[in-house]
Amino acid sequence: RDRASSTTLTMPAHQTYLMAVYRDSGESTYTLTVNQGDGDGPSKADCYRAIKADPAPPGYRFSGWTGDTQTVENISVPYTTLSTSLGNLSLSPTYELIGTLYDAWIAVYGVSGGPTDDDDGDEVDNLSEYAFAGNPTNALDQGTLPVFISESGSMKYVHPQRSDDDTLVYTVQIRTNLVHGSWTNAGYSIAATNVTGNTLNFVTNDINADEINTFIRLIITQ
Repeated sequence: RDRASSTTLTMPAHQTYLMAVYRDSGESTYTLTVNQGDGDGPSKADCYRAIKADPAPPGYRFSGWTGDTQTVENISVPYTTLSTSLGNLSLSPTYELIGTLYDAWIAVYGVSGGPTDDDDGDEVDNLSEYAFAGNPTNALDQGTLPVFISESGSMKYVHPQRSDDDTLVYTVQIRTNLVHGSWTNAGYSIAATNVTGNTLNFVTNDINADEINTFIRLIITQ
């Protein structure tokens, strides 16, 4: 009986059979899971593995690792190492916003102009296009614009409102004469807000129908 993994055999004068026998080495194998990054795969116990986070999305930066981080050398950098001594491990990188959500949005589209500029020339400024969930690089996609609805003699003004950015302020203003007077916040009341669960909710405003002429505009600020 030879315990070596390779050996030699002098053939006798008769037919001969050989059988290889294997046994468990006793080494445990664990699974390393890296979500949104590199370093996945099976791993032996008590070894070191390198992990790397995926690049941060536009407008964001890496902020740290979460999950089974007990043996991670440095959770504050996107490329680091860890020990698999604790068994199966699962980790995920986290990213933090740089600036505002509007800043992240313009980074995604590569917008070069400011909030009051109109990069795609569709007569909707960049901040309003963000507020309406439009595309600032496509003049055919202004987003979801406000609409007027007439119901049983009453007038309603419905405008979208982003659900993910509470720094935006949507202000309805009204005036009855474009020559005299000024824009005012009077003459309407908020009737309801339709919470959709999506990027845009919709705010319905009841407009005072007593005036012969009513002009409405929506001011969006941040």
